[in-house]
Amino acid sequence: MAGEITDNAAKHGQPFSDGCVILRLTVLEVGELLVQVDDADPCFPNFAPLNVGSLETLTGLGFAHRLGAKLDWHMLLEDGSPVGKTVQALLPGTWTEAA
Repeated sequence: MAGEITDNAAKHGQPFSDGCVILRLTVLEVGELLVQVDDADPCFPNFAPLNVGSLETLTGLGFAHRLGAKLDWHMLLEDGSPVGKTVQALLPGTWTEAA
């Protein structure tokens, strides 16, 4: 899933000046997995419909949603100016079905 979200950022976001997007994986104390991807595009058009709508596709955020991830995003700021965004998927600590 981390690869799908990172690929989504590379295809639909914007790389930073070094040509990269940034992936972070964090296992939280409660056992949840937090997947975060940063890219240099501070906008995320149509995020709300993606998050609450029907995500039937098995790529990118749709794949994460189908796995039970809670999706969110926020703008990255540097000295108060937008420099990009972070898209995140929070996965539950236990699985109720096989992935």
